[in-house]
Amino acid sequence: MSAVRISGHTGRQSGKMGVYAWDAAHSLKRGQNVYSQEGNSGVHLHRATNGVWHISPTEQMLSGEAAGWIWSLTSAPSPLGVEWDEGDTVVTAMSAAELAAERAAVEAEKERIVLAAEAEVQRAVAIIAVLVAGHTGDSIGEMGVYSRDEKHSPKREQNVYTLESQSGVHLYRANGGGWCVGDAEHMLAGKAAGAAIVSVTASLSPLDLEWMTSDDGAALRVDPKITVTEMSAEELTATRAAVEEALEAEAQQALTINALRVSGLIGEQITRMGVYVRDEVHSPKQGQNVFTLGSQSVHMYLALDGAWCIDDTANMIAGAGGGWIVSATAAPSPLGLEWKVSDGAPPHLHPRLAVVEVSAAELAAERTLAVASLRVFGLRGYTRGKHSRYMGVYARDDKYSPTRDANVYRLEGCLVSKVFMHRATDGAWCIAKKADMLAGTTSGWFKSATASDAASPALGLEWEYADGASSWCVDAQLVVVDAESEKQGELQMGAVRLAGHAGVQRGRMGVYARDARYSPQRGQNVYALEGKSRVFLYHATSGVWCVSNTSAMVAGTTVCMIMSTTASPSPLGLEWKVSDGATFLLDAEITVKENL
Repeated sequence: MSAVRISGHTGRQSGKMGVYAWDAAHSLKRGQNVYSQEGNSGVHLHRATNGVWHISPTEQMLSGEAAGWIWSLTSAPSPLGVEWDEGDTVVTAMSAAELAAERAAVEAEKERIVLAAEAEVQRAVAIIAVLVAGHTGDSIGEMGVYSRDEKHSPKREQNVYTLESQSGVHLYRANGGGWCVGDAEHMLAGKAAGAAIVSVTASLSPLDLEWMTSDDGAALRVDPKITVTEMSAEELTATRAAVEEALEAEAQQALTINALRVSGLIGEQITRMGVYVRDEVHSPKQGQNVFTLGSQSVHMYLALDGAWCIDDTANMIAGAGGGWIVSATAAPSPLGLEWKVSDGAPPHLHPRLAVVEVSAAELAAERTLAVASLRVFGLRGYTRGKHSRYMGVYARDDKYSPTRDANVYRLEGCLVSKVFMHRATDGAWCIAKKADMLAGTTSGWFKSATASDAASPALGLEWEYADGASSWCVDAQLVVVDAESEKQGELQMGAVRLAGHAGVQRGRMGVYARDARYSPQRGQNVYALEGKSRVFLYHATSGVWCVSNTSAMVAGTTVCMIMSTTASPSPLGLEWKVSDGATFLLDAEITVKENL
């Protein structure tokens, strides 16, 4: 016989069904007929030494061993017409013509599969754009139109598609054959692990697949709402035109903005918080307004890379990207964006930073006594400077406010004499004694570098100090901030990281998380050191921040191991001193930053 067909069995050995052709080489070795399965040369039908027919692997076939997957129940000279241990198995003879026809059919099917796969590849490569839609969770920013990226296509035999609104987000085929949505690093490496969205199965095309995503850092799970649909060239053109029209409308609307309020940060970047007013000298730049904070050289502007930045005058003029604060994405308007903050570390998203438009009425209110009288201002700068005793919290003094159409503020807790912050007759803000405040002279210990028509000094001023030789010197570190906003910002913090000390109190370094059992205390949060629940960072009754035990925290005393050198509504951006058991020593290396 040229061949046999084994059929009938559908159970666990169904893979052994099929056509077995006479194997000349093995038949010669065994001295009797051996048939090998078509498409799997390691499976054979042979007659064992005991006369029983077996379907066995090559090793057992060559030895004639009576073992294998399926065998006849009796010995016989032919495999035809016998019963098998798998009772539904049937062996029938095939002629040479039938074998040739079977082989031709198999080859034709292989060719069909190859051609179909090639057609599927070409069909997938021909896709110029897709719409990814449906997800409403953490990866909603990855929804949108993805167009073929000519720079990176093809990659792993398929196109790479880039999100039209974010050039750093790609839809790509990973090394394992599945499709992913991820950043450029993942796309170039073909990595699926860590991608924002991943297909459930491998495929040549991103169409008609199920997709998985992860929310809140959880494991990947199927999101049945995610769809990826093909877009025609006409649809892509129409979508781009609509987007351009919307962007142009947004850009024109942004040009009408007169002022912006930036809020949400405390600590190192609090001096960049406040109202930014359209700068008529520098606007427009890159087709958009430049906004300036008070009289400072601090600006919000559209950079050459399309992102919005808050940075100094030189970078604003150059259109440089980056800076102290930068939008996470490019946009024609600074409204409705996410923002990244640089505070000595690589820029990172800050969830509370917000930029909102300020109307003309609101801007006018910013400069009125009615609004300013509701605020308390914190004055901080060099605590080791010549006039360090005048650092602290200044509260509105109702006895003297208003004077010269502005509020007067008095330093809280000052032990030497009454110290006031007032606007002099020439418009400059000064920190001086009572006589100077009443006379309105531009004198005292500190003054603003420029005059201001605002009723409060919290709109962003640069400051100078008196050096005792009838001259004024710039103090670039001295800042005036809205203490009430700082207080509210502190109340929203979930944790802070205390770092930098390597001496006797190094065991108090670490992350302090807001302690719901005690917060707020004296109007501010209490933070407990993680891993040491009886060590707290708290706001003392004197206004300074301390690290101490439970009893000191509850009482609000300054009997502590670590203490800020000045009073403040927030523990960020301060200098600190450390107790060695006998006295407090300044440690300039200690920092306290929000732990996001």
